[in-house]
Amino acid sequence: MGPRSQFTGGQSFGGVGHAGRASRVSRVAVTVTASLFALLVAVPGALPARAATAAPASTSRSAGAGTSLADVAVLDVVMLVDESGSETPDRVAAERQTAGMIVQSMLNPKSRVTVVGFGGRNGAAPSQNPVDVVCQPTIAGGQQNLEYLASCVSKLHRRPPQEGDDTDYAAALGQAMGYFDPGSTYGQQSPAKAIKVIFMMTDGAVDVSHDPRYTAHGQSWQVGEQQAVNLQLAAAKSDGVQIWPLGFGTAITPKATDYLNQIAAGGAKATACGNRAVSQPHATVVTSPTDAINALDELYGDAACIGEGRDQTILTNHATLKLTIPPIASDAAISVDRADPGVQVSFIRPDGSQWTDSTAISGAANSPVEVLHLNQISSADVGPWQVTLSAPPGLKSQLVSATVFWQGAVRAIMNADPLQAKLGQPIKVTLSLLGPEGPITDPGTLKSLIVGVAASGDGLPGPTRVDVSTAGESAGSVTGVANYKGTFQAPNHEGTLTFTGTAAGYGLYATQFPANVTVSNGLPAFTVTPQFPVQNTVQSGGTVTGQLIATNKTGAAKQVRLELDKSGADASLTSSSLVSVPSGNPPVIPFTIAIGKDSPPGTAWLQVRAIDLATGQQLSQAQLTLTVTRPPGFIAKYLWDFIGALIAIALIIAGILLRRKVIHDRKDVRGLVAILRRNGDQLAELKAPSRWADTFRFIIRDKVDPIAPAPGAPVAGIGSGFTIVGNGNGAQPAQPWLDYPQAGFSEFMVRRSKAGGEVKLTTPTGHQPFDVVVGGPGVHIDQDGLELAVRDTSRRRRTPGRSSRPGRAAANGSGLTLGSYQPDAGAYQPAPPGYVPSAPAPGGYPPAPPAGPANPAYPQPGAYDPDATRPLSQPYIPPAPKDEWL
Repeated sequence: MGPRSQFTGGQSFGGVGHAGRASRVSRVAVTVTASLFALLVAVPGALPARAATAAPASTSRSAGAGTSLADVAVLDVVMLVDESGSETPDRVAAERQTAGMIVQSMLNPKSRVTVVGFGGRNGAAPSQNPVDVVCQPTIAGGQQNLEYLASCVSKLHRRPPQEGDDTDYAAALGQAMGYFDPGSTYGQQSPAKAIKVIFMMTDGAVDVSHDPRYTAHGQSWQVGEQQAVNLQLAAAKSDGVQIWPLGFGTAITPKATDYLNQIAAGGAKATACGNRAVSQPHATVVTSPTDAINALDELYGDAACIGEGRDQTILTNHATLKLTIPPIASDAAISVDRADPGVQVSFIRPDGSQWTDSTAISGAANSPVEVLHLNQISSADVGPWQVTLSAPPGLKSQLVSATVFWQGAVRAIMNADPLQAKLGQPIKVTLSLLGPEGPITDPGTLKSLIVGVAASGDGLPGPTRVDVSTAGESAGSVTGVANYKGTFQAPNHEGTLTFTGTAAGYGLYATQFPANVTVSNGLPAFTVTPQFPVQNTVQSGGTVTGQLIATNKTGAAKQVRLELDKSGADASLTSSSLVSVPSGNPPVIPFTIAIGKDSPPGTAWLQVRAIDLATGQQLSQAQLTLTVTRPPGFIAKYLWDFIGALIAIALIIAGILLRRKVIHDRKDVRGLVAILRRNGDQLAELKAPSRWADTFRFIIRDKVDPIAPAPGAPVAGIGSGFTIVGNGNGAQPAQPWLDYPQAGFSEFMVRRSKAGGEVKLTTPTGHQPFDVVVGGPGVHIDQDGLELAVRDTSRRRRTPGRSSRPGRAAANGSGLTLGSYQPDAGAYQPAPPGYVPSAPAPGGYPPAPPAGPANPAYPQPGAYDPDATRPLSQPYIPPAPKDEWL
């Protein structure tokens, strides 16, 4: 679609010439009219029923929940489109686009739409009809009806002279009123409680100068036309039909504008948005396409008292339009004029996610209009939206626009305290406004509202204004920021006062909910006051328990009915709503409110009212605002139990591991050093291997210090305690020494003991071990004064605590006996001078050296017989230590 052309029009009312033939049906005018008209029909408008008390509001605004279909405004709209003058194919296409927008923007399928083109008889042909019904009155529900409405508007066309291309307002209004006449078939089929509206679009002044019906009896056609129009305006006022004219074009004179305003004022007044002048039907005249679109949006908002917002830009390749849905909105429609059906449209929600429910989007593939229907707004739908548009290849720059229309669902609750007052007593009045999800917390929401409270009744000359304000209110107040408070002094006259609160504004219907106060001389004999607990939160599925404090000096039992109002939560009284209050000193009576399991998280408002069952008079009320939270899930519910169990398991595992480590470390023989002595003189020592082990194994061998023998002199005697060296120097004693285990040698074994500072020494006998004090004197292992001792070089080294003592084996007579030890013979080779015991291989003992020839003169490995000797009757006590280790 190219840039919209400027509107042009014919002569003004009262001018001379054939103005109708000079008028134009602009594409923009048709599009804008359709947009406004369709959106007017489409946008929901919650019309609260007028009652003595506020009706319950929608309990929540979750996805798939919100205002019901009955809450969405039903409209009965007739669009009058001026067809006079010449037309072009482009403008006909624009008319089709208008029809698409009308149909797609409908939110309540009970609404009715009628489209009528009009011109005027010019005498160029007989039987001319000034009106052309292109779309019969059709309910915008059902696929068949929608398809009809999408196609019928294609009948809008340029009127050639033969069809009558003058401009007849009276005929157009008369045709429209025929659909609203209560006595007609169409009038009786009008949707129940529908708002009746006529939108009349014209780009030229009225001209019926060629119609003989307006020149009868010699009067001028201007007078005849005016009389005919006045008749239709009187019918419109009588039948409650609003008329909203839109004039466009540079040829519309101030006189013609005044006439259009007369037509608007001649119909019914608007009541949806209060009595403000700006909300009453009026004419709007524009000269540019952009102004026309904006004007239609405003007219639509004024007519239906709905909120609207708009954004537009030039689309080249990509474009983003921004719109906002306020927190008090209950229903909305976002209509996008994308100019070309090939433009792709995406709707981005306030949380940044893309709208994916295609069933909520209407707009045929060949339509330049696409509409997102939000007739049940969720909390995720409130806030700033983005509409992204992507142009197909080859599309020229186009003006694109998006408009959001929304209907609010604010409730007005009027409270007075006390409801039974004494003469001259100050009465506190509070008007509370609640949004679809409960208390209103955004102060910006209140800027467009007009709020007031008036008092009337006995002792007052008439309605009296009560000053109220939201001073001191905050998001944490009982009803958020929309709690209007004031004080009124009761007159010195017994009777009844009625306080009425009124809230009005764009996006809202005017609401009035009264509160009655009884004024008397003296205290009432019967009172009931509900009280809520001090409670800030409640879980979905939980309960709130309050109590009734009553006095009854009437001498008879009184019956009270409890009524619950709520907003922002699904709540119900689970205790009996009928309460009997005995005379005398009534006890405190509890009541319980259950919060539904499906109530969404957020702020909720509860009010309990006590009603005298006999009189229907409200005795008192109490309010509570709290936060509804989700109950914890299974994991969250038992989280600390899980944590406790995990900690316990971790501690058990840690204890087991620690115990294992302690046992492991306690058994570790690293750092132990075996010491071999004879008669207190140290002969050798051997350190335990560096790798962890729970036993320290070693052997005792003979060590020979040969004096260089003569060549060929044999070595005689190994293992006898002496080494004979054949060099003529005589015999020298053998020197036992310690070494790591090797094949063919019997092993000694040392383990750490559970007793601190001790180790257990097991000899090659294999019997019960000796308990050896670490760092102590050691244990004698033969009759020649040979003894074994142990010291500890690790950090756990302990101070010697007691002398070595044999283990259980010594006690039962099977221990090591004196003189029973014999050094092992076998694979022994003489050691060179300065021999040092072989170190263990990394991580263990060294490999055994290859075995040499056995010497048959000495015992072989394994030939030792411990039973051949006499066991010791008691441990051997060595002499006092003689070296530094003791």
